[in-house]
Parts: sequence; C-alpha cells; structure tokens
Amino acid sequence: MDAETRRSLDAFVVAVSRCSRQTDVVNKIERADGPSIVDLMGAYACDVPLGEYVSRFLLYARLVPADLACASLHLRRLSDRGYLCPRSLHRAVAGVLVCVYKFNHDVFFSNATLARIAGVKLAELNRIELRVLSILEWKLYLDPAEVGAVLKRWSHTGSNCIEWCRAF
Repeated sequence: MDAETRRSLDAFVVAVSRCSRQTDVVNKIERADGPSIVDLMGAYACDVPLGEYVSRFLLYARLVPADLACASLHLRRLSDRGYLCPRSLHRAVAGVLVCVYKFNHDVFFSNATLARIAGVKLAELNRIELRVLSILEWKLYLDPAEVGAVLKRWSHTGSNCIEWCRAF
C-alpha cells in the first residue's frame, strides 16, 4: 500500500469511527420517511478493526483514495441522519464502499465477490446495498471539488489525521 493510500485509510478510519461514536444512541423506532437504523444493524458489533476491514476492500477491490474520500462523505450523511452505531458501522461501511465502487468504476466485481470481501452472505450484501442507496436517496454524485477538498485535507494531515477529524 503506498503512502497516499495509507494516509487516506488512516483518515477514513478515524473519521468514520468518530461519526459512529457521535450516534451511539440507537433509535429503533421505524421512520416514516424511510428505513430505520435497524435495517443496517447486525446481531452484534463486528470485532474486526475498521482499518483491517477497509484494507480488504483496498486490496481486493482495488479501491483508490478518491473512493475512500467519497465513502467518507456518504458515511457522514448516514451519520448525520442517525444511521451509524457500533452494530451498524461495518455493514454501513461495506454498503457505502460497494455503492461508491460501482458508481466510480466502469468495470467492477460482482456482488458475490464483493460479499466475500465484506465477509457477509450475498443476500445480506444486496440488502445492505439497497438500504444504503435508499437512505442516500439514490444520490451518489458528489461535487468533485468537495471530494478534492477531502483528499487535500488528508494529504496535508499526513498520518496524523486527528485534527482534521475533529473538524469533521
């Protein structure tokens, strides 16, 4: 993994972990305007460190730092809407990474392969992907300037991304 990808991974993990801590209170009430957080929750919190989990996507799906930047922006939207908690974090990350991967790349792996990378069954990944798209209102396009700004912040913070993530 090159230095830029490593910095992006570190920044991504810190930012997403911070977002999930901000929404530790789980609202299990069904929302009238769409899916509830329960739709993304597993039976328990995943014990695989988030950095290792995302590294699998970087390695096997060949994601690039721009994909992580896009994913962090979408995960922020999920967090702002109250959809991240320790029991939903890895599933939400997998769903967002799959959506971003398919949106940003012309050629991509099948969902069966992506499910193996994510460590879930194919039917589960399909359900997660659909929920994430529904929560994001099928709006995956991001302003390139916004993605560029995230990448620029990540490159300026080096391996210590704490200051940027506090502002996130």
